[in-house]
Amino acid sequence: MPTLTWMTDSNAEVGQSVLSTISQGVASGAFIMEDYAGSGTLPPLPTGTAASVKAVLLADGTLPSLHGPAELTGQYAVGISNDSTGANPQSWVIGPNANNDTIMVGSGGGGVANAGVNSNVFFSGASTVQSFQNVGAPGNPAPSANVWMDGNGTVDGSAGATTIHLGVGNVTAPPLRITNNGNGANIVDIATNSVGGGGVGFDFIALTGSSTVATTINAGGSAGTDGGTTGAANPQMNVVEFLTP
Repeated sequence: MPTLTWMTDSNAEVGQSVLSTISQGVASGAFIMEDYAGSGTLPPLPTGTAASVKAVLLADGTLPSLHGPAELTGQYAVGISNDSTGANPQSWVIGPNANNDTIMVGSGGGGVANAGVNSNVFFSGASTVQSFQNVGAPGNPAPSANVWMDGNGTVDGSAGATTIHLGVGNVTAPPLRITNNGNGANIVDIATNSVGGGGVGFDFIALTGSSTVATTINAGGSAGTDGGTTGAANPQMNVVEFLTP
């Protein structure tokens, strides 16, 4: 099981807990892990694999990207980008019939298109190539996801519902950019700064698109957000920029 490097304590805690659960599941037989080089077709599961067993697709990043991109479907419920070089962005799709699937994007970065419900997507912040999009389609349930994002990235929340757990330390251009050109319901829950000794935690967010639906932003240190309240020694600044479509 790969180890992902995180920028924010609160996001790291959730992400490592998920990885730990997967590791324990592999050890117990509840999960099965298959390596994937990006050939465009999912590797077959061993003959006799029970339908109750969830499959983990471990993408090793030997190709610059995963094409078609790689789509989680059927028993494949977890996808993990495992590129330690940081050079190979990998593309993922969570299919429209998925429920509670998980994608973890590491140092290689990459993009995730989500058509599933209750999806869980993690971006560790080790790459500047990080993008997420909820994809709605007629006849399918509205997509929804929790997205844990450290560092910078782009989110298209024009469809469905997206909750972004934004880590502290998004201090360089470009900011986290959230686009809504539809009726998407978007919430940004900013982690509380854990930097001690007077260090300042910054987050920059840009909102754009033609939608009239408001984005809810819970600032770091506010009641109910990730990480609790901000102490006097841990100041925090959250900057929001409103852009035209």
